[in-house]
Amino acid sequence: MSTQVYQVGMAEMKVAPAPGRLITLGLGSCVAVCGYDPALKIAGMVHVMLPTNLGKGDFNPAKFGDTAVPLLLEEMERLGAYRRRIWIKIAGGARMFSFSSNDSTTNIGLRNVQSIEDACRNIGITIAAQSVGGTMGRSVYMDIETGDIEVRTINQGIVHL
Repeated sequence: MSTQVYQVGMAEMKVAPAPGRLITLGLGSCVAVCGYDPALKIAGMVHVMLPTNLGKGDFNPAKFGDTAVPLLLEEMERLGAYRRRIWIKIAGGARMFSFSSNDSTTNIGLRNVQSIEDACRNIGITIAAQSVGGTMGRSVYMDIETGDIEVRTINQGIVHL
C-alpha cells in the first residue's frame, strides 16, 4: 500500500486523515501552518503567502495569515478533529531580501509569522513549535500518522518540530 502524498502549493490548504504525508516546498517568506489532532490522526497544512488581505482583488482565505488559521481549524473539524486537541506548528517566514531599512514593513516573512501568531492568540490556540525567520528557504514534510514534521533547508539540514 503506497502512502498518499498531498502537495500543498502557495496559497493552498490540504486536510487529510492518516495515513499519508503533507508536503510544501520552497518556503521563503511564506509560512507553512501545520495542524494536528493526535487522537484521530487528522492533519492539515496551509501555505500562507501574505499577512492579511487589504481588501484588494480575489479573496482566498488560505493565502493570508489572519484568515488561514481559522480556516485550517474549521476544515480539520469538518473531518472530525476536536479543536482542544489540535496543536499548531509553523515553519518559514524567512527574510529573503535585504533592504537598507530594517523595519518590519519590508520584512514580509516576519509580518507573516506575526499575523499567524496573532490569529492563534485570538482563537486561543498555542503554537507548539516553530522554525521561522533567518534568511534560508525551507521545505516542510508532515507525516499524518505520527504528526512528525521535518523542516528541510539546504545549508542547515533537517529540523524536527
